[in-house]
Amino acid sequence: MAKTTLSTALKIARLQAGKTLVEQAHEMETSPSFISAMENGRKKISDDWMLRIQTYFINLGIEIPKYNELVSLSNKSISLEVVG
Repeated sequence: MAKTTLSTALKIARLQAGKTLVEQAHEMETSPSFISAMENGRKKISDDWMLRIQTYFINLGIEIPKYNELVSLSNKSISLEVVG
């Protein structure tokens, strides 16, 4: 999956919160590789994770503009990259 506006927004929000990838992963009880995959557009975000991420940043005082729209657009994107 290509890097999306959502993936960029997630990384910007993390940096605005002053969190490292490892800190965010620890606080969200997941792996740094999972957070990285979302930030780099390699991982689709489930409804559960969409809410968890939004709540995480809201609790840190960070609002991601048009978050729900960005998630929807990101999850609808189709990679045309040929692998193999």
